[in-house]
Parts: sequence; C-alpha cells; structure tokens
Amino acid sequence: MGCTVRRRARRCVVTVCGLILTSCILRALRHDQHVAAARAHEFLKLAVVDRSLDHAYALIKEEDRRAVSLTAFGEAVRSAHPDGFPTRLRALAYEPVRGQALINIFLVGENSGLRFYYRIPMVGTVDTGYAPGGLFRVEHPPPASALPL
Repeated sequence: MGCTVRRRARRCVVTVCGLILTSCILRALRHDQHVAAARAHEFLKLAVVDRSLDHAYALIKEEDRRAVSLTAFGEAVRSAHPDGFPTRLRALAYEPVRGQALINIFLVGENSGLRFYYRIPMVGTVDTGYAPGGLFRVEHPPPASALPL
C-alpha cells in the first residue's frame, strides 16, 4: 500500500514538472506590429528627421546604451547619411523574429525625391514594451518575407 502511494506521488510530481516545462517552452510571445512600428517611427524621427540624437539615444535599451556611447551613436547616424537626411518618414512593413522577443520594422524616409530605407529591430513584446535595438540604413525596400503594415 505504501508503495502505491509513493508511485502515485512520483507520477504526480513528474506530471506537474512536465506541465511546467511545457508551459515554459510553449509560452507565446505576443507582438503588436502597430505598437512596435509607432515606437520605431518615434525613434527614427528623433534620430534622422529632428536630429535630436540625445532624445533618440535615450529610447535605446539601457544595456545597449552601455555598449555604444552617445558620441558613437551620433557618428554612426551621420556617417549613414552622406547624401542628406529625410524630412518625413513612413513605416512600411514588419517581420517578427520567430521565437524571440524581437520584431523588425522597415521604414522609408523621403527628402526631395531621395528615398532612405531603414530597418529598426524592436526588442520586446506588447506585454514588456518595445525599445529600439539599433538603427540600420539599408539599400533596398523591405524583403519579400516582410508583412505590410
């Protein structure tokens, strides 16, 4: 009789541990592309339209700010724009990164017929909030795998 109780208790513990492990593995990351795009637009507007680098820099995650100084951030933004800066921006598309708290937002800037394409990786989820993980000027519009906003 004591053996049966122990066996049942062991099965119960194994079942509970399995359920906990499964819930951790299957935990869904919830993204909201519109919230992420609005935050990316705000960041990029501050950085390249308003050229308020200190305000844009403040939106970057603290751990990323420790890795890149404000001066280095400003130099990177300036060197990515040898042909000028955009005067207006528009979010075009998004691409969630499967299994990660990351969603890429693709934007276009315009200025006197020039087009400037950007990819802003937004770190986080709709539950934790989004912060820019970088600013990348790219040569082409969003990839075909990106979803329109």
